[in-house]
Amino acid sequence: MALTPEATKAWVEAFGGRRFLLTIGNAIVNTALLWCGRLDAGSYVTIVTLTTGAYIAAGTWQKGRDDRRNDHGGRDYGRDDDEDDSWTRRNPNRGRG
Repeated sequence: MALTPEATKAWVEAFGGRRFLLTIGNAIVNTALLWCGRLDAGSYVTIVTLTTGAYIAAGTWQKGRDDRRNDHGGRDYGRDDDEDDSWTRRNPNRGRG
């Protein structure tokens, strides 16, 4: 039974996303290598630390990128004028439209 690309993406997202699964997979593989004696403890700590740091850095970078994409400079694209706009209330000098 083959998964469609949409089903595969939904499955990956349900388990935390592509980056999370790769980070956990890397930790599992490195733990197995450490347990089998193929990887020394210092290398294990370095690899897991760098992998976790890369995961956190990528998440931070993506959040910043998404925040910049979603900031329209106070403009409300496609929204009703009656809808509550907390951004405009917090920034009264940046009017609508």
